[in-house]
Amino acid sequence: MKVTLSDIAKATGYSINTVSHALNGKTDIAEKTRSYICKTAKELGYIANYTASSMRTGKSKTVAVIIPDIKNPYFSVILKCMEKIFFAAGYTIALFNTDESADLERDAINACLGRNIDGIIITPTQKSAQNLAYLRQASVPYVLLGRHFEGDSDNYVGHDDIAAGYNATRHLLELGHKNIAFFNADQNIICSNERLHGYKTALKEANVLYDADSVIHLSPTAKEAETSIIAKFFDEHPSCTAVVAFNDLIAFLTAKYLKNIGKCVPEDISVVGVDNILGEFPFPFQLTSVDLSIQDIAFEAAQLLITLLNSKNRPEPQYIKFKTNLVVRGSTAVPKK
Repeated sequence: MKVTLSDIAKATGYSINTVSHALNGKTDIAEKTRSYICKTAKELGYIANYTASSMRTGKSKTVAVIIPDIKNPYFSVILKCMEKIFFAAGYTIALFNTDESADLERDAINACLGRNIDGIIITPTQKSAQNLAYLRQASVPYVLLGRHFEGDSDNYVGHDDIAAGYNATRHLLELGHKNIAFFNADQNIICSNERLHGYKTALKEANVLYDADSVIHLSPTAKEAETSIIAKFFDEHPSCTAVVAFNDLIAFLTAKYLKNIGKCVPEDISVVGVDNILGEFPFPFQLTSVDLSIQDIAFEAAQLLITLLNSKNRPEPQYIKFKTNLVVRGSTAVPKK
């Protein structure tokens, strides 16, 4: 039988109104009383009726996280960290995966609005800015994660992608590499353009001529079907000795291809990724990668959204960018003589 507020009131000797306020964390209830009521409710097996509560308060105590690729370990780390933070604050997470589709992203936003979601964290697809314009009009608090649109004033938490591309490339240059390729993601993603900018800057500082043919574009999900693009690149660029990859997934796909054709990493070709997901998962391949402080970003984005949810007046948008740090492992070495 379902435990009700009336059952808890009888067990504790307090009124239903006091029990309700205690379970909802209202500040008009003494901490000792609140703790006792909550402890009793837990012992009785009480399960809060969030639907009824949402109808009374207009709040669902649910936040949405809209991401482009649920298979990417980068987002797995993000979600795991956010789940702890939101749960501690009394919120549950509704997850939406867009597969980099603007249409699916619009459907996800509509689903959030239709379910009275309190707030949204979103990594936009960037194939269209219209979805964010639509979200702004909805007056639902939201935070952009990892991607933003140039010139827009949104709450944003991300990383220094220019520095990520720069640091990865400079590391290879310092090892003595000159023929360095950049395996980038889709051009419409701002992270791709910024990491490419960092790559170009590092080459320029080292007086190495930038060659547009040394840049190819792959899906950030590193689909096996795109191995043919990588194969074509190495066929056409036999002098290439090193690769900077947009993310660790593309780096791993590159290393896998090289192994299949009998090339060794790093003896034949050095590979650097961006994300440092190796710091979170026990992959056997020791990839040199740029650490994007994924957990810090997740924590900051979740805390920022909670702050927005608790603010009576909408504060000025915050733009938070974390520094990057190169983690050197076994996938890079000096080029062959």
